[in-house]
Amino acid sequence: MAGTTRDESTMQMMGLLPVPFETPTAYEGVESVMVRLDLVRGGKAEPVEEEVLLDPMYGPKVLCPDGSMTFLPRLRFNFVGAGCGKPLHMDTFRKGWRSMTVTEQTVHLHTAARKNRAMRERLGLV
Repeated sequence: MAGTTRDESTMQMMGLLPVPFETPTAYEGVESVMVRLDLVRGGKAEPVEEEVLLDPMYGPKVLCPDGSMTFLPRLRFNFVGAGCGKPLHMDTFRKGWRSMTVTEQTVHLHTAARKNRAMRERLGLV
């Protein structure tokens, strides 16, 4: 298509120019979110709601076994494979809460809700 000019938005849609990232505002100013979980008990789904606390900078808070809270994106996963002496740090290229898309933030909220529910059950708090 010789002689065809493309505007900036068309070139961004084609992947020829980077699209500027805008920090999502869906959870801006929100201190907690109620997340609906479908827990399966005896082959039957039981809907429950789990409250997830949010930090504006670090995202969802996750309950630890000692009762303290940490941030989901800050969890470290260290794996030592067979015959490997060095731990593999799975969080090297982790995104921060404010760099995530709305979809990624929502997935993190649901993951935190499931983890919090499981930990509260484990600790006998449910």
